[in-house]
Amino acid sequence: MFGSKEAFLTSDVEDIPPSRYNASHDCIICLDALSMLPDSTKTMTQPHGAVRIKSCRHVHGKECLSAWLDVGYSCPTCGWVLFIPPPQPTLSIRIINSIIDDLKEEYDEHHVTVAVLAIMEELEVADKKRRLVVESAIAFQALRVEEHEKAAEKDFAVNWEESDEEPGWYRSDDDEASGGEDDEDEQDWMGDETIGFSV
Repeated sequence: MFGSKEAFLTSDVEDIPPSRYNASHDCIICLDALSMLPDSTKTMTQPHGAVRIKSCRHVHGKECLSAWLDVGYSCPTCGWVLFIPPPQPTLSIRIINSIIDDLKEEYDEHHVTVAVLAIMEELEVADKKRRLVVESAIAFQALRVEEHEKAAEKDFAVNWEESDEEPGWYRSDDDEASGGEDDEDEQDWMGDETIGFSV
């Protein structure tokens, strides 16, 4: 996850050059065709450049994704949080005073102040809810990544146990070529737990 939209766009987005090996795609944001195929196979509408989000592998239009991320912070396809959204802007003292000055002649200054404070409170509550949603999405993503890594480790262990690979797989080709000159060092490294195998 990235700290800003700019960091995400420079590090986690890759251009997809047109190729005859690409499948034809439409942009999920604007529903127009993406430029995935060579010029000879273009459609009537002019397709726009395609990009892939590296972290979730989804493909979108380059301009569409950038526009989407001006108001959002997650993948339009799967909702994967791509970067931490900036905090919502708050009303500054200058803006509040300006609002009160503009409206105090038409309305009672007390009523205007109460209304502005109510709006500020609503904005604060909405921002807290938004932060909670983002934090829970980030926590859920971290859990999914951890589960995926554990499953991959388990699959590797199961596949290795089921394989016909012989013990000693940690040796490099150089060790085998040297005729076992380093066997004594390896036994020291392995300690008393060395198990002998006969072939």
